[in-house]
Amino acid sequence: MNYEEAKFLLSTITPNPYIYNGDKWVAKIIPEIVNDRIPFIDDLKNKKVTDEDVIKYSSNNQFTVNGFMMKAFNF
Repeated sequence: MNYEEAKFLLSTITPNPYIYNGDKWVAKIIPEIVNDRIPFIDDLKNKKVTDEDVIKYSSNNQFTVNGFMMKAFNF
């Protein structure tokens, strides 16, 4: 999906962050291609980029929405 579609999908997830199996999770837009995704997630965890910088990491302008445990991002 393109960025606008992913952003719309993310907006439908309420609440975000959310509780799943007793843990807090947060939904994020990430690049669809794994080789683009890994450096984005690493930089996001290290607070080098913001959520909106995902566009710069995608080599094909396709995205997906995934849930991540908040403790993985040290929130």
